[in-house]
Amino acid sequence: MTEETSRKRQEFSQTAAIEEEIGMMKAEKKKLSSRKLRLYEDYRSDRITKEQYRKEYENTASRILEIEKRVPELKDEAIRIKEQMLCMKEQETELEGLAVLDIFDKEKLATLIDRVLVYSEERIEIIWKMNDPFFKEMAGEKEVFTLQ
Repeated sequence: MTEETSRKRQEFSQTAAIEEEIGMMKAEKKKLSSRKLRLYEDYRSDRITKEQYRKEYENTASRILEIEKRVPELKDEAIRIKEQMLCMKEQETELEGLAVLDIFDKEKLATLIDRVLVYSEERIEIIWKMNDPFFKEMAGEKEVFTLQ
């Protein structure tokens, strides 16, 4: 789990890239807004035709709408990633404490193990508590050990 946490941390370090993309999109939206005004001025001064104005205006307006739709999605994703990073740090601290266990501590092991099924002296099954959002793909996995 500690290795998986480290891997996920690297995967979630993309928040800076998301925030940079949000900044670029906001800047693009500003440029497009001023472009709409320039288009209108060009149309009024007869530098472009009505059809050219309408075509360019529609293209610009549609791109602005795309940006307005995408920016909140990116913000939500960045917030979600930051929340997961916070949760992951808390769990990592807990896992580090459990990784250094030298003695049998029933309370600490109970935070990781849901139940242990003993089939025979040589075969047991451990059902882990994997309720962390980072380990959804591993949730419900079973690990069966054969004792030798």
